[in-house]
Amino acid sequence: MQYYENLAISRDGVIRVEPKSRDEPPFVSFADYRDRLVGHVSSAFANGQQYEPVATISSGYDSAASAAVGARAGCQRAVTFTSGWAWRGYRGTQDSGERTAQALGMKVECFERLAYLDFDDAPEAEFLATGMSGEDIVFRSMEPALSGKIVLTGFWGGAAWRGYDRRELSRLDLSGASLGEFRLRTGFVHLPVPYIGGLQQPTVARLRLSPEMRPFSVGGRYDEPIARRLAEEAGVRRGTFGLQKLAVSQKIHSSGVAALSNSARASFEAFAGPEALTTPPRRPITRADRLALRVAKAAGMDQLVESIAQRRRDAIHIEPVQGSLLLRWAVEHTRPRYAALRGLGSIDGDAGGTD
Repeated sequence: MQYYENLAISRDGVIRVEPKSRDEPPFVSFADYRDRLVGHVSSAFANGQQYEPVATISSGYDSAASAAVGARAGCQRAVTFTSGWAWRGYRGTQDSGERTAQALGMKVECFERLAYLDFDDAPEAEFLATGMSGEDIVFRSMEPALSGKIVLTGFWGGAAWRGYDRRELSRLDLSGASLGEFRLRTGFVHLPVPYIGGLQQPTVARLRLSPEMRPFSVGGRYDEPIARRLAEEAGVRRGTFGLQKLAVSQKIHSSGVAALSNSARASFEAFAGPEALTTPPRRPITRADRLALRVAKAAGMDQLVESIAQRRRDAIHIEPVQGSLLLRWAVEHTRPRYAALRGLGSIDGDAGGTD
């Protein structure tokens, strides 16, 4: 498994790892960090002049900070969902980033995160066909505004800006991991701003605790002084964002077919049979399970809770109720677009074709 290194594959199938450059110098101040973010985003815009930039934005920290960087680089458009769902321990559903976008001088379009449920083409298939959780299906409603654009997101912002020591680009979640097929079909370039300078993330974590960042720390569970400063110094007023932690992803990985649109359910049933819709769910991960995992880790006795850890790993990835069936259905549903591109009658190559 390789998360981000380059791989060179020879004609005889030998795979050689070619590490990416580690030449990025450490960040020495907030201004240094901000200016390099803006410089890299500006460079991306200049390199892809045929792609108009558009920033995704919400009421939280990560997308607001990423949009602020984009605004400094010349991005003038934003998209937002009107609602989301509250993270564990938080309240509320209002997740619109409209006010933040307006403060940044951006024109903003608003979308409903669950609008995909009314689509009649089994829209979840191309998101699940990536082999990931499919949680990014909510972006399907934004398709007209994202197609052919450079799309700025705040994915990985929690790792980059919340103070965790995330070496070697290790991740906290699967946000954005299901976008691949959707992105390829609609032709947009995905630019997750927090990843810029990501190999120097430990120095960003130290910067977060530096004296110059104290005026931008508000305390509490949800506190990202670096992201806050990026947004506030670009014109976003304190008290208008970063108040509650919400999310917009759709939890297909835990809700199963109940989270699918009617068209996807019908297509999935035709593929797998009606009994696939009634498979009893796997035992969920409870608060007691999470507590047991934390206590065992603190005591150095992880082996005692390995069965719980395995259930958690299983539940994080592809939807646990139907197991691999959803992935197999999604691939079957999506693959004809590649057969059409190559002039093949099927993916098995029975009609010929060239590499």
